[in-house]
Amino acid sequence: MFSLLLFRVKNQTSFCFSTGLGKTLPKKKPQSELPDIPTEEQLSQHSESSESNYYAATKDSPCRERMFNEKDICLVLKMKKGRIYDRWMGTITVSRDVSKCGVLTALGDGVVKNKDVHWDDFVKRTLDLPKTDHLVKIEGIGIEKSFLYLITEHLVCDPLDSIITCDSSTQGEITSIMSVTEVMKMLAGILEGMEILQSYGFLHPGLSTKKILYTKQGQCKLYDFCLAEDAPKIIAFKKTQNEVSKTLNLFPPEALFRSEYTTESDVWATAIVIWEVIANGKPPFSVDKEIKPGDNVIAPNLLWPERFLQLRNLVLFECWSENCALRPSIHALKASFKTIFEKLIDHSFYEIPKSTLYTPMGASYVEEY
Repeated sequence: MFSLLLFRVKNQTSFCFSTGLGKTLPKKKPQSELPDIPTEEQLSQHSESSESNYYAATKDSPCRERMFNEKDICLVLKMKKGRIYDRWMGTITVSRDVSKCGVLTALGDGVVKNKDVHWDDFVKRTLDLPKTDHLVKIEGIGIEKSFLYLITEHLVCDPLDSIITCDSSTQGEITSIMSVTEVMKMLAGILEGMEILQSYGFLHPGLSTKKILYTKQGQCKLYDFCLAEDAPKIIAFKKTQNEVSKTLNLFPPEALFRSEYTTESDVWATAIVIWEVIANGKPPFSVDKEIKPGDNVIAPNLLWPERFLQLRNLVLFECWSENCALRPSIHALKASFKTIFEKLIDHSFYEIPKSTLYTPMGASYVEEY
């Protein structure tokens, strides 16, 4: 996890990031125990009060306080109805006299009917994610009849894509208003969030600057990720949306041509986001040309933006290799930027604090470093 402290950077007021790279991850952490979601058939066989009895009868677990039943949930406003997810703004009762605002997400009807996504497993596993500034906070899960909601914090903030560009000239030229230190913090947060997701068995098909929230505290927060096993199905859904352009800025070649999505695909998408951050929102690949099966994937010929030459990192370009095996891991990409950030430190006596290691779900989800 990157830590941030103020320090003097060459010619700038800056700060320092720290990661816990190079350490072995702790052994497997037990998964949270949650009861099965009752079916409509089960509910119809009992009285209205039986639902609370159902949960009261289950044995206590550390996640009990993060479970909310129908009487704790109030849906206020429908924010989105999509092919994959439906999303509401609402309130949850966290104690007798205290309620808080949250965002409640459920699977769309079509996805539920076809059982295309392992939603129950996904929601349960999110409860094991560590506390971090770089993922939207998971408040808990909501159970309403046979519906299962993922409840996340409600944030008043902007998507990252609206922050990284600013039209400040009469000619319409797009220029960046961000400093090197601000960009360092953004990249650090994005890479940290993506590494945590992968280590817990999640992937992020559809990752883009539109899918990253930027808070008033200057933190980048990721959301809308999924189980690694569901990523190919999610990417296939996204490809069927007419409003989504079929370009290499949104889909890695293997996702575009074969509906495959892996940890290497996440690396491709993360590199796209990083480039857009340093290039004032301009994507690396052509936005006008849609790629079709059989087309050659030509690496973009790019010049590193002059404003951020201090952050120049050739490893980023390796992330766009058509051969997945030649791409660096998300861990290696993060480590390469960490090295660059450290070189900007002007005080040799400054000691970078070590981060707190997070615990992965299991060995099968942890990359071999």
